[in-house]
Amino acid sequence: MKYATSTLGCLDWDLPMILDRLPAYGFQAVDFRGLRGTFNMWELPEFNTDAPASARRLADVGLAVSCFSASARLVWHGEAERERALDEIRRLVALCAIFGAAQIRVFGGDLAGRSRDDGLARGRELLAQMLEITAGTSVQLAVETHDAWTHSADILALIEGTAPDRVGLCWDVKHPYWAGQETPAFTWSQIGARVINTHWKDARRDHVTGRDRLCLCGEGLLPLADCLDLLTAAGYSGYYTLEWERRWHPYLPDAEIAFPAFVRHMEQLSARLNA
Repeated sequence: MKYATSTLGCLDWDLPMILDRLPAYGFQAVDFRGLRGTFNMWELPEFNTDAPASARRLADVGLAVSCFSASARLVWHGEAERERALDEIRRLVALCAIFGAAQIRVFGGDLAGRSRDDGLARGRELLAQMLEITAGTSVQLAVETHDAWTHSADILALIEGTAPDRVGLCWDVKHPYWAGQETPAFTWSQIGARVINTHWKDARRDHVTGRDRLCLCGEGLLPLADCLDLLTAAGYSGYYTLEWERRWHPYLPDAEIAFPAFVRHMEQLSARLNA
């Protein structure tokens, strides 16, 4: 298996820390969501004037860039938001060329009071505009099973009519199960043919609020073993990406604990399959 982690879990790190720690923890790739406290990585010298040197430094330690994860949402709620999303894609496409990344993750976005038909129309419109930007490149857009698009039928409707080599899906293994109330087997049977990346996390119920509370992989209620079984049986060759959301949930353990714990747990699940 190929392991990657989103920098969302270590947003305060700098590039030398990425280079030093991720290979030691067992990762083969990094999914850049931001660095040094900012999501606008293109404003940092490491991803601006020094970007070619940064790409070489990553390659020298054996780290690929599996994806650049955008904040952009397809369902836009104002002209300024739409323009920001397109600008972000333009900037990340340029970084993909330098860093050899083949994917940009985007969100479907919330409906925020709009009808689903309106959301679909807006989302498809913006997706088409993003595809104009990626035209002529090897970059695939990976739409995540998140926000208002946790049900398989809904996210498939959002990308309907797009070419698989240009638009795929990022299967966040939590959301269709937890929010969409789908079994992993059902989700995979519906969207598996379009999955090009996977996001991993775990959660349990908060006994006080009744809501989900994220935790280390293997310590929660998510059927991670079932998800791995499905992917292995299907011959999935993409990345298993840890999305450690400490940025949004500061109660979570630090990356120094969570990152190696994820690799250990996934290796244990894999060993079970091969036993």
